[in-house]
Amino acid sequence: MKHIQDIKDKNKKNIIRLLYTKENLSKKRIAAELGLSPSGITKICGELIKEGIIIEAMPMKTEAVGRKEIQIQINPTYKYCFGIVINHKKTTIVLTDLGLNIIEKVSFSTLADPQKHINLLINSLNELMENNLLKNEQFIGIGISVKGITDAQFAYDGIWNTVVDLKTPIQKALGIKVALDNGVRCSALLEQLFSNEKNFIFFKYMEPGIGGALVRNGKIQRGETHSIVDFGHLIIDPDGEYCSICKRRGCLESIISVEQLLNYAKSNFSIDFCPVFWNLCEGLNSNITIKNIIEAVEQGSIIFNNVFQRNAKLLAMSIINTASIIDIKKIIIIGDLFSSKRFTTYFKGAINQLQLTPMYDRIQINTHSDVILSSVVLALNEFLFT
Repeated sequence: MKHIQDIKDKNKKNIIRLLYTKENLSKKRIAAELGLSPSGITKICGELIKEGIIIEAMPMKTEAVGRKEIQIQINPTYKYCFGIVINHKKTTIVLTDLGLNIIEKVSFSTLADPQKHINLLINSLNELMENNLLKNEQFIGIGISVKGITDAQFAYDGIWNTVVDLKTPIQKALGIKVALDNGVRCSALLEQLFSNEKNFIFFKYMEPGIGGALVRNGKIQRGETHSIVDFGHLIIDPDGEYCSICKRRGCLESIISVEQLLNYAKSNFSIDFCPVFWNLCEGLNSNITIKNIIEAVEQGSIIFNNVFQRNAKLLAMSIINTASIIDIKKIIIIGDLFSSKRFTTYFKGAINQLQLTPMYDRIQINTHSDVILSSVVLALNEFLFT
């Protein structure tokens, strides 16, 4: 009996995941997607409808004659979720329904004192619940995406210079289950959900940092020291400065990170350094952004073009080295700089130059990742899909 129940629970989970992955699904189409019998899917969907997790929506538009198929959807008001994203500069909290629709969002600076920051988080979460007349039993869970290394309970580095238990005090204060992971793995979960890829190496090159994750058989992999595919901290220059996070010399993060690029632009900012960039920023230090750096490159800035060429080559080299160790064909990259045609061209050229056998066709590049929703997906993955 337990074996039968396990199969039923697994099928329920697969139906729920599928409804997030694809649109315009009926019971018949769900059965076809999952390779299950229509009668079995009808029975399981009936149970999920009774539980309130899914709903029957409008009849689907088809050319077929006869009874119309009814669209099956996630019931957005079944439960709610909190997503929290914490990096060393800013913290953002988002309240969503089960349909991933954002109801309310707040942001504030990350406090240097971890205990004060946890208290601020708890107060903010309580306030959001009160504002929207919600109680803790109406929540599926809280997903927390944190910069740096974490073991799903403690944040070890990346933000504070001490080990911080983020999970226990928040879970205890609100009476809502909490899931915790780092930003890269949360983004990989989001990518896995919407792309439905089962096996891939995931690389993230964005302003909060550089990192990697591994998805195998549809599941995020975790190492014994909680840093599997610690991509951002590969040593690429043994003569470089020590990284404040990993304590290694000349790692990728300390040399080509978006933050380093912004610091380089700010420390050299003048009309003589780069007239094109100066004009784009209207001579204001506050206008120094990645968007304006990319525009300066597109307009022919030699200085920033040289930086883009170097960064693209070092990124390509690190990706090739990582992919040569992990035997998974699909590579997914999300990065701020890939919105630049020139950076993308430099990166592709470096991949083709450094490896003569075909590799670029294995790579999928995205320019954007919804970091906030990735923390919500973490909660769904922990408390709804399982």
